[in-house]
Amino acid sequence: MDTNTETSKVVIDPDGDVVLVIHDGTELQVSSKALSLASSVFKAMFGPHLQEGQDLSGTSPKRISLPEDDPAAMTTLCNVLHHQHNSVSKTLMESELVNVAAACDKYDCSEAFSLWSPIWTLTRSSELKGVAKLLYPSFLLDDAKSFKQLSVLTVLHTEGFIDKPKNTDPMPDGVFGKSTARAWSAL
Repeated sequence: MDTNTETSKVVIDPDGDVVLVIHDGTELQVSSKALSLASSVFKAMFGPHLQEGQDLSGTSPKRISLPEDDPAAMTTLCNVLHHQHNSVSKTLMESELVNVAAACDKYDCSEAFSLWSPIWTLTRSSELKGVAKLLYPSFLLDDAKSFKQLSVLTVLHTEGFIDKPKNTDPMPDGVFGKSTARAWSAL
Protein backbone atom coordinates (compact mmCIF):
# COMPACT_ATOMS: atom_id res chain seq x y z
CA MET A 1 0.00 0.00 0.00
CA ASP A 2 1.41 3.34 -1.03
CA THR A 3 1.17 5.76 1.89
CA ASN A 4 2.99 8.58 0.12
CA THR A 5 0.41 11.35 0.05
CA GLU A 6 1.10 14.07 -2.47
CA THR A 7 0.69 17.47 -0.85
CA SER A 8 -0.41 20.65 -2.50
CA LYS A 9 0.67 23.88 -0.83
CA VAL A 10 -1.34 26.99 -1.64
CA VAL A 11 0.19 30.22 -0.41
CA ILE A 12 -2.70 32.60 0.11
CA ASP A 13 -0.69 34.92 2.35
CA PRO A 14 3.11 34.62 1.97
CA ASP A 15 3.50 36.24 5.40
CA GLY A 16 0.84 33.99 6.90
CA ASP A 17 1.42 32.66 10.39
CA VAL A 18 -0.72 29.52 9.97
CA VAL A 19 -0.75 26.54 7.60
CA LEU A 20 -4.13 24.83 7.49
CA VAL A 21 -3.61 21.15 6.70
CA ILE A 22 -6.66 19.59 5.06
CA HIS A 23 -7.31 15.83 5.12
CA ASP A 24 -6.09 15.19 1.55
CA GLY A 25 -2.72 16.80 2.19
CA THR A 26 -3.64 20.25 0.88
CA GLU A 27 -1.85 22.97 2.83
CA LEU A 28 -3.07 26.57 2.91
CA GLN A 29 -0.71 29.23 4.22
CA VAL A 30 -2.95 31.94 5.65
CA SER A 31 -3.08 34.80 8.12
CA SER A 32 -4.72 34.03 11.45
CA LYS A 33 -5.62 37.72 11.71
CA ALA A 34 -7.48 37.78 8.37
CA LEU A 35 -9.41 34.64 9.32
CA SER A 36 -10.15 35.97 12.83
CA LEU A 37 -11.52 39.27 11.54
CA ALA A 38 -14.13 37.47 9.43
CA SER A 39 -14.97 34.47 11.61
CA SER A 40 -15.91 34.16 15.28
CA VAL A 41 -14.83 30.51 15.12
CA PHE A 42 -11.33 31.38 13.86
CA LYS A 43 -11.18 34.27 16.34
CA ALA A 44 -11.74 31.83 19.20
CA MET A 45 -9.38 29.25 17.66
CA PHE A 46 -6.53 31.73 17.27
CA GLY A 47 -7.22 33.57 20.54
CA PRO A 48 -4.99 33.38 23.61
CA HIS A 49 -6.94 30.58 25.30
CA LEU A 50 -6.46 27.78 22.75
CA GLN A 51 -3.28 25.98 21.72
CA GLU A 52 -3.76 27.01 18.06
CA GLY A 53 -3.40 30.66 19.07
CA GLN A 54 -0.12 30.24 20.93
CA ASP A 55 3.26 31.24 19.46
CA LEU A 56 2.01 32.35 16.05
CA SER A 57 4.79 33.60 13.79
CA GLY A 58 5.08 34.47 10.11
CA THR A 59 8.63 33.14 10.05
CA SER A 60 7.56 29.72 11.32
CA PRO A 61 3.86 29.21 10.52
CA LYS A 62 1.94 26.94 12.88
CA ARG A 63 0.41 23.85 11.26
CA ILE A 64 -3.22 23.26 12.13
CA SER A 65 -5.01 20.11 11.04
CA LEU A 66 -8.56 20.39 9.66
CA PRO A 67 -9.23 16.73 8.79
CA GLU A 68 -12.97 17.07 8.16
CA ASP A 69 -12.91 20.03 5.76
CA ASP A 70 -13.18 19.98 1.98
CA PRO A 71 -9.92 21.21 0.37
CA ALA A 72 -11.54 23.13 -2.51
CA ALA A 73 -14.12 24.74 -0.22
CA MET A 74 -11.47 25.79 2.29
CA THR A 75 -9.28 27.19 -0.48
CA THR A 76 -12.22 29.28 -1.73
CA LEU A 77 -13.13 30.33 1.81
CA CYS A 78 -9.57 31.43 2.60
CA ASN A 79 -9.16 33.28 -0.71
CA VAL A 80 -12.36 35.24 -0.05
CA LEU A 81 -11.40 36.02 3.54
CA HIS A 82 -7.97 37.24 2.36
CA HIS A 83 -9.51 39.37 -0.45
CA GLN A 84 -7.80 37.28 -3.14
CA HIS A 85 -10.81 37.68 -5.43
CA ASN A 86 -8.90 36.91 -8.63
CA SER A 87 -8.31 33.43 -7.20
CA VAL A 88 -12.02 32.80 -6.61
CA SER A 89 -14.09 31.12 -9.31
CA LYS A 90 -17.09 33.11 -10.51
CA THR A 91 -18.98 29.86 -11.15
CA LEU A 92 -19.15 26.85 -8.89
CA MET A 93 -20.60 23.43 -9.55
CA GLU A 94 -23.59 22.62 -7.34
CA SER A 95 -21.55 20.34 -5.05
CA GLU A 96 -18.77 22.95 -4.76
CA LEU A 97 -21.30 25.63 -3.87
CA VAL A 98 -22.83 23.43 -1.16
CA ASN A 99 -19.36 22.65 0.25
CA VAL A 100 -18.34 26.33 0.33
CA ALA A 101 -21.66 27.31 1.94
CA ALA A 102 -21.27 24.55 4.54
CA ALA A 103 -17.73 25.75 5.35
CA CYS A 104 -19.02 29.32 5.72
CA ASP A 105 -21.70 28.09 8.06
CA LYS A 106 -19.23 25.97 10.07
CA TYR A 107 -16.76 28.84 10.48
CA ASP A 108 -19.45 31.53 10.90
CA CYS A 109 -18.18 33.82 8.17
CA SER A 110 -21.14 34.22 5.82
CA GLU A 111 -21.03 38.02 6.03
CA ALA A 112 -17.74 37.99 4.12
CA PHE A 113 -19.52 36.12 1.32
CA SER A 114 -22.36 38.60 0.87
CA LEU A 115 -21.04 39.70 -2.53
CA TRP A 116 -20.26 36.17 -3.70
CA SER A 117 -23.53 34.46 -2.79
CA PRO A 118 -25.68 36.21 -5.44
CA ILE A 119 -22.96 35.65 -8.05
CA TRP A 120 -22.95 31.93 -7.34
CA THR A 121 -26.70 31.46 -6.89
CA LEU A 122 -28.70 34.05 -8.81
CA THR A 123 -26.58 33.84 -11.95
CA ARG A 124 -27.50 30.15 -12.08
CA SER A 125 -31.19 30.74 -11.42
CA SER A 126 -31.79 30.87 -15.18
CA GLU A 127 -31.23 27.11 -15.04
CA LEU A 128 -34.79 26.69 -13.80
CA LYS A 129 -34.54 22.93 -13.59
CA GLY A 130 -33.10 22.30 -10.15
CA VAL A 131 -33.33 25.89 -8.94
CA ALA A 132 -34.58 24.53 -5.58
CA LYS A 133 -31.10 23.07 -5.02
CA LEU A 134 -29.74 26.62 -4.81
CA LEU A 135 -31.95 27.39 -1.79
CA TYR A 136 -29.75 25.44 0.60
CA PRO A 137 -26.49 27.28 -0.19
CA SER A 138 -28.22 30.67 -0.13
CA PHE A 139 -29.69 29.75 3.27
CA LEU A 140 -26.27 28.72 4.68
CA LEU A 141 -24.70 31.90 3.30
CA ASP A 142 -27.38 33.98 5.10
CA ASP A 143 -28.36 35.56 1.78
CA ALA A 144 -32.01 36.46 2.43
CA LYS A 145 -32.47 38.33 -0.86
CA SER A 146 -31.21 35.44 -3.00
CA PHE A 147 -33.12 32.95 -0.87
CA LYS A 148 -36.37 34.85 -1.45
CA GLN A 149 -35.83 35.21 -5.20
CA LEU A 150 -34.87 31.53 -5.51
CA SER A 151 -37.93 30.56 -3.45
CA VAL A 152 -40.23 32.42 -5.81
CA LEU A 153 -38.57 30.80 -8.84
CA THR A 154 -38.84 27.38 -7.19
CA VAL A 155 -42.55 27.81 -6.56
CA LEU A 156 -43.22 29.19 -10.04
CA HIS A 157 -41.28 26.50 -11.87
CA THR A 158 -41.90 23.38 -9.78
CA GLU A 159 -44.96 21.28 -10.29
CA GLY A 160 -46.39 19.21 -7.48
CA PHE A 161 -44.29 18.48 -4.42
CA ILE A 162 -41.07 20.35 -3.54
CA ASP A 163 -38.64 17.68 -2.39
CA LYS A 164 -35.99 18.46 0.19
CA PRO A 165 -32.51 18.02 -1.32
CA LYS A 166 -30.18 15.55 0.39
CA ASN A 167 -27.86 16.67 3.20
CA THR A 168 -29.75 19.86 4.04
CA ASP A 169 -30.14 19.21 7.76
CA PRO A 170 -29.79 22.84 8.93
CA MET A 171 -32.69 23.93 6.71
CA PRO A 172 -35.92 24.62 8.58
CA ASP A 173 -38.46 21.82 8.09
CA GLY A 174 -41.07 24.20 6.71
CA VAL A 175 -39.03 25.14 3.62
CA PHE A 176 -39.42 21.86 1.75
CA GLY A 177 -42.06 19.16 1.65
CA LYS A 178 -44.94 21.43 0.65
CA SER A 179 -47.05 21.45 -2.43
CA THR A 180 -46.37 24.42 -4.68
CA ALA A 181 -49.83 25.79 -3.86
CA ARG A 182 -49.09 25.83 -0.11
CA ALA A 183 -45.59 27.23 -0.69
CA TRP A 184 -46.96 29.99 -2.91
CA SER A 185 -49.39 31.06 -0.22
CA ALA A 186 -46.49 31.24 2.28
CA LEU A 187 -44.62 33.68 0.04
